[in-house]
Amino acid sequence: MPEDQLKEVGCFEDKEGKPDFEKLLSVKLIDPLECVKLAFDQNYDYVGLQAGGKCWGSMNLIGKYGSSTQCNYKCPNGRDNCGGKSSNTIYKLDYQKDFLCSITQKFD
Repeated sequence: MPEDQLKEVGCFEDKEGKPDFEKLLSVKLIDPLECVKLAFDQNYDYVGLQAGGKCWGSMNLIGKYGSSTQCNYKCPNGRDNCGGKSSNTIYKLDYQKDFLCSITQKFD
Protein backbone atom coordinates (compact mmCIF):
# COMPACT_ATOMS: atom_id res chain seq x y z
CA MET A 1 0.00 0.00 0.00
CA PRO A 2 1.49 3.32 -0.98
CA GLU A 3 2.20 5.69 1.90
CA ASP A 4 0.07 8.43 0.33
CA GLN A 5 -2.98 6.16 0.67
CA LEU A 6 -2.75 5.81 4.46
CA LYS A 7 -5.94 7.21 6.01
CA GLU A 8 -5.33 8.70 9.41
CA VAL A 9 -8.42 8.50 11.63
CA GLY A 10 -7.00 10.66 14.42
CA CYS A 11 -5.48 10.59 17.88
CA PHE A 12 -7.22 8.66 20.66
CA GLU A 13 -6.55 7.96 24.33
CA ASP A 14 -5.69 4.48 25.53
CA LYS A 15 -5.51 2.79 28.92
CA GLU A 16 -2.58 0.73 30.13
CA GLY A 17 -3.77 -2.73 31.13
CA LYS A 18 -7.00 -2.33 29.10
CA PRO A 19 -5.81 -1.43 25.61
CA ASP A 20 -8.31 -0.28 23.03
CA PHE A 21 -6.68 -2.53 20.43
CA GLU A 22 -7.00 -6.30 20.13
CA LYS A 23 -3.38 -7.21 19.49
CA LEU A 24 0.07 -5.74 19.92
CA LEU A 25 1.76 -6.45 16.58
CA SER A 26 5.23 -5.08 17.35
CA VAL A 27 6.96 -3.55 20.36
CA LYS A 28 9.78 -2.39 18.09
CA LEU A 29 9.35 1.26 17.16
CA ILE A 30 8.24 1.33 13.54
CA ASP A 31 6.81 3.75 10.98
CA PRO A 32 3.12 3.88 9.97
CA LEU A 33 3.66 2.06 6.68
CA GLU A 34 5.47 -0.82 8.40
CA CYS A 35 2.66 -1.09 10.95
CA VAL A 36 0.03 -1.08 8.19
CA LYS A 37 1.87 -3.92 6.44
CA LEU A 38 1.87 -6.00 9.65
CA ALA A 39 -1.84 -5.32 10.18
CA PHE A 40 -2.66 -6.06 6.53
CA ASP A 41 -0.87 -9.43 6.73
CA GLN A 42 -3.03 -10.34 9.75
CA ASN A 43 -6.27 -8.96 8.26
CA TYR A 44 -6.80 -6.11 10.70
CA ASP A 45 -8.85 -3.09 9.63
CA TYR A 46 -7.29 -0.53 12.00
CA VAL A 47 -3.77 0.12 13.17
CA GLY A 48 -2.52 2.26 16.00
CA LEU A 49 0.92 3.61 16.73
CA GLN A 50 1.73 4.41 20.34
CA ALA A 51 4.70 5.76 22.29
CA GLY A 52 6.81 6.52 19.23
CA GLY A 53 5.97 3.48 17.12
CA LYS A 54 4.60 0.46 19.00
CA CYS A 55 2.20 -1.13 16.52
CA TRP A 56 -1.31 -2.34 17.38
CA GLY A 57 -4.02 -3.98 15.26
CA SER A 58 -7.81 -4.20 15.58
CA MET A 59 -10.76 -5.48 13.57
CA ASN A 60 -13.06 -2.98 15.27
CA LEU A 61 -13.14 0.80 15.25
CA ILE A 62 -11.32 2.05 18.30
CA GLY A 63 -11.72 5.17 20.38
CA LYS A 64 -13.73 4.02 23.39
CA TYR A 65 -11.60 6.24 25.67
CA GLY A 66 -12.15 9.36 23.57
CA SER A 67 -9.99 11.59 21.44
CA SER A 68 -6.63 12.93 22.57
CA THR A 69 -4.27 15.77 21.75
CA GLN A 70 -1.23 13.87 23.06
CA CYS A 71 -0.04 12.13 19.87
CA ASN A 72 3.19 14.09 19.85
CA TYR A 73 5.87 11.37 19.74
CA LYS A 74 7.71 11.31 16.41
CA CYS A 75 7.99 8.07 14.46
CA PRO A 76 11.41 6.65 13.63
CA ASN A 77 11.11 8.26 10.16
CA GLY A 78 11.12 11.68 11.90
CA ARG A 79 8.12 12.91 9.86
CA ASP A 80 4.97 11.31 11.21
CA ASN A 81 3.50 11.32 14.71
CA CYS A 82 3.38 7.89 16.32
CA GLY A 83 1.05 8.36 19.25
CA GLY A 84 2.05 9.35 22.74
CA LYS A 85 2.57 7.77 26.15
CA SER A 86 -1.10 6.78 26.47
CA SER A 87 -2.37 7.84 23.04
CA ASN A 88 -2.63 6.14 19.66
CA THR A 89 -2.33 7.64 16.20
CA ILE A 90 -4.91 5.59 14.30
CA TYR A 91 -4.99 4.58 10.63
CA LYS A 92 -7.72 2.74 8.73
CA LEU A 93 -6.85 0.17 6.09
CA ASP A 94 -8.95 0.48 2.95
CA TYR A 95 -7.47 -2.64 1.40
CA GLN A 96 -7.71 -6.30 2.33
CA LYS A 97 -6.45 -9.64 1.04
CA ASP A 98 -8.86 -11.74 -0.97
CA PHE A 99 -8.80 -15.53 -0.77
CA LEU A 100 -6.00 -15.72 -3.35
CA CYS A 101 -3.86 -13.27 -1.35
CA SER A 102 -4.18 -10.49 -3.86
CA ILE A 103 -5.20 -7.00 -2.81
CA THR A 104 -8.75 -5.75 -3.15
CA GLN A 105 -10.08 -2.36 -2.20
CA LYS A 106 -12.73 -2.22 0.52
CA PHE A 107 -15.62 0.15 0.15
CA ASP A 108 -17.29 1.78 3.14
